Amino acid sequence: VTATGCNTYRVIPPELQPVVNKNLSYDDAKTQSTRHLGQVVVWGGEVLKTTREPHKTRIEVLQLPLNDDLVPAGEKVESSGRFLAIDTLGKLIDPAVLPVGTRITVIGQIRDPSAAQSDTANPTPVIDIRDMTVWDKQMRSTSFYPHYGPYYGYYYYGARPFSFWEGARVPGS
Repeated sequence: VTATGCNTYRVIPPELQPVVNKNLSYDDAKTQSTRHLGQVVVWGGEVLKTTREPHKTRIEVLQLPLNDDLVPAGEKVESSGRFLAIDTLGKLIDPAVLPVGTRITVIGQIRDPSAAQSDTANPTPVIDIRDMTVWDKQMRSTSFYPHYGPYYGYYYYGARPFSFWEGARVPGS
């Protein structure tokens, strides 16, 4: 028996697939955070600051739109604001792993924002990290075929840019 196919990286691990609410947008959760407490969401963006505390890590993220592959592919001007992603399980994250500007996709459970921040006049959505992907931008050599677009290895990607993102799941998440 021979198996063929693509080895596709899945941002949402199988055990979280049934509980993730892909329809809950960042904007909806930001405006009605108490209504959505406890829901599990997929958000992404660019790291603004990572702080290690005694039993957790706080990641301040500039929210960016996710593409169909759940990669934060938007520009900073497309952001709807910030969110905090907190490692409440105590398994993650050395701030050196997440320098400023790193793009991440976080699967997290929405929590009460007042418990995690001092600026209650302008609350930021807060999620407890359940899984996280760190995206590494890498260049690949390409050939360009007229009428078809660039060729990356074995597949054609007609409208895909010359650089794209490869992800790595954070150990322990």
